[in-house]
Amino acid sequence: DTATTDIYTLYLHDALPISGTPMENSIRELWSIFDFIMPGYLGSRKHFIEFYDREIERDKRSEALKELNLKIKPFMLRRTKAEVLTELPPKIEQVSSVPLSDEQSVLYNNILRQLRAEIFGLVEKNGYVKSRMHILSALVKLSQICNHPGMIYPELAGNEDTSAKMDLLREILYESIDGGHRILLFSQFVKMLHIIRDFLRKEDIDFEYLDGKTTDRLEVVDRFNATPTTPIILVSLKAGGTGLNITGADIVVHFDPWWNPMVERQATDRAYRMGQTRSVNVYKFITEGTIEEKILKMQEDKSDIFNALDFSDAYFMQNMSWDDLKVLFD
Repeated sequence: DTATTDIYTLYLHDALPISGTPMENSIRELWSIFDFIMPGYLGSRKHFIEFYDREIERDKRSEALKELNLKIKPFMLRRTKAEVLTELPPKIEQVSSVPLSDEQSVLYNNILRQLRAEIFGLVEKNGYVKSRMHILSALVKLSQICNHPGMIYPELAGNEDTSAKMDLLREILYESIDGGHRILLFSQFVKMLHIIRDFLRKEDIDFEYLDGKTTDRLEVVDRFNATPTTPIILVSLKAGGTGLNITGADIVVHFDPWWNPMVERQATDRAYRMGQTRSVNVYKFITEGTIEEKILKMQEDKSDIFNALDFSDAYFMQNMSWDDLKVLFD
């Protein structure tokens, strides 16, 4: 997949480790790569974790980040997509914020109050580490309400008016059809894709669909690319985030934000890659005054570290402290 993403080469002695995609590892894994080729160069693993992991990941200290950069930069060569694929058309990204619908807002705030009391009680009783899975489950539930209340309350699944994002999708979808554009839509939730799929069937709109259970992924993608009259393809974020060429779409919609911004970027690159001849517009759906706005802020904070060190963090939740996460329940 080197034609679609940055190329990283580590010049370490006589070895040349190469990554064709951004390294989706934590700072600890960065130590492992260097220690495999140059044992001891970045110190012991214990020292590295105690100093850089805490100073950079948790305390956001720029001095430690600068020091680590000075150590690793002489051995790394990065070729960005802009340098490799100079013929690519522009990519325009924007956050599309919408307020919750009235019914959605009531449900969200009721669940937020319930979960906040439950989670804070668990953390106080059992500690943060033992409560982490409960916290993640609560955050997922809030994210589902932001998408569509029908994800939690099945009786509401067929009512698009309860979801502000569905209203926004309907608007963008019909505008794109009128303008001759085609959409690649990602969601981390298969259940949300099913709700959108049912809506498209009801509206008699042709579509393609791909999730983790799809066995003929390449056939689905090839069929979409070869059929200009199909205006949209629905793809689960994990199933379609890598290895697919979906240049038939020139609009990318991220229906819900993912913790790791680099995962979203790789998903976008299914459309923005070699073979794309049209400008690509990327929309990230965010509901106002909710957990999603806070996730977006966390992405921005984390992205600064990722870009500075030339790697991304696939273990976002594992590197978040309770102080980081409890603000999501405010």
